[in-house]
Amino acid sequence: MKIILSLILIMSGSVSSDRSVASIDDNLGAQHEACRMAVPLPFDFEKPVVVGEFHGTNQSGPVIMSLICGAMGTGRSVTLAVEMPPEAVADVYGPAVDNTFWDQQYPDGRASIATRNLLLGLRGLRLSGAVEVIGFETNDQSEPFSEAEAAESIMNRRRPEDALIVLVGNYHARRKLDPTEEATLTSELGDVVNVQIANSLPGEAWACMPDCGVHRVGGSSGHLPLGINPVSPANRFDFFYVVERYTSSEPYRR
Repeated sequence: MKIILSLILIMSGSVSSDRSVASIDDNLGAQHEACRMAVPLPFDFEKPVVVGEFHGTNQSGPVIMSLICGAMGTGRSVTLAVEMPPEAVADVYGPAVDNTFWDQQYPDGRASIATRNLLLGLRGLRLSGAVEVIGFETNDQSEPFSEAEAAESIMNRRRPEDALIVLVGNYHARRKLDPTEEATLTSELGDVVNVQIANSLPGEAWACMPDCGVHRVGGSSGHLPLGINPVSPANRFDFFYVVERYTSSEPYRR
């Protein structure tokens, strides 16, 4: 089944610029109306859905919102787990909280304007109880990412009856092809559906590769159509959610 492309087009309007927090917040908030539309998906959210993104791009917000709409369409509330400390989530929704995530001297793409605006755009759904947002990283950004600890944090902090959507970098979201490979967040969470946000055409991302800034990113989806597509297990994902191209989102600055 294909996600209705009109919904994708509605949501793509939120990524035209990442300069203004307020304007993107308004656009994302307006997208909650898109949940009134039918959003058929090839999975039913009985299992956690792990979404792999390319950090520092604008496309994750519309994709996550479409998945939240799909989950809510099954009659469930949603827990969205994001790759940041709980303190960073609290900073978005309340008074400023002392945390190193949004104040990094050398920020990576996770702390982008687009990421912050995704969370701001969910504010109304969060206040209504329809969506809960949790962070699952340690606030000490100098510590290495632990797949096992992240999985444990997610399962301990999620609302048990919710559909669970996890937004994380592609590397952590991929499946292991061999039991001897290093663990990933997907392998530590167990029985899940995993989805990669893939781009059809070359685009751009804000990343440190190794220099921090806007970098060109090649297309990654082959000739798959826009929307959600099943892919071979050799791709390490169950589905590619194909967007036209990545556009870059700079780090959020206070």
